[in-house]
Amino acid sequence: MLFWGEKGTGKSQILAYMTAWAHENNWINMTISNHHELIDGSHEFFRFKNGLYLQFELGKEILQDFKHANEQILNEFEVDMSRYGLHDVSGIRDGEPEPCPRVWDPLKKQYNDVWKEQLFELELQELGIQYERLNYRISHRLPDPKKLIEIVDAGIADPNMSICCLAEVLE
Repeated sequence: MLFWGEKGTGKSQILAYMTAWAHENNWINMTISNHHELIDGSHEFFRFKNGLYLQFELGKEILQDFKHANEQILNEFEVDMSRYGLHDVSGIRDGEPEPCPRVWDPLKKQYNDVWKEQLFELELQELGIQYERLNYRISHRLPDPKKLIEIVDAGIADPNMSICCLAEVLE
């Protein structure tokens, strides 16, 4: 949903009311308090092997805000183990299409991942080490969570898992 209007027309009031209504009705609420952080590049990022740019510290901050806004509900909701453990470190669910597929650009006459060819061997080796280091899921470290709060706390404790944990909780 998009709210647009002149300053002072009540956009923030509508959002505050909707947040209160969601809490009263036991809905999980995800509030992005500083949306500029999502796009301004102020957080360190890492390009994962699937092409997505991951911001682990920002993911941790979002999880902290998410926990603050929903702690009671997160303490009550049980984890559906049939749906748990299906997301990788980048939040992509098993069986979903490749988020950044390799495609041919007819105008540039090259594939979209040509940037990899510009890397030195040492850079490629370092990327391989980082990819291997991130080749796990939260379910490997937290095999049997009972409540959603456990998944959120795990993502806050290990920022490298923050995006995976957020995807698991939203699932």
